[in-house]
Amino acid sequence: MAPGMCGPVLTVAESQRLIADGVATGGMQAKLNAAMAALAGGVEQVRIAPGAAEGVLEQVLAGGGVPSGPGTRMVPGEAPTA
Repeated sequence: MAPGMCGPVLTVAESQRLIADGVATGGMQAKLNAAMAALAGGVEQVRIAPGAAEGVLEQVLAGGGVPSGPGTRMVPGEAPTA
């Protein structure tokens, strides 16, 4: 995987590393921090989707974003293998 890129599933530990290494900065750092706060508050998973993509909200709300679809899914622990 290219430096600075992430896969379809990102763990909290991976997110913290991206922030600590200076890879995730500015707006992306804010998104990761908000996603981690939601997970710490009991949300099971978070989807960070590309807001400018046409129809992305409809896809996510229709279930097309979980577990596959637009954006990156953040989970609290180990990324699922399937």
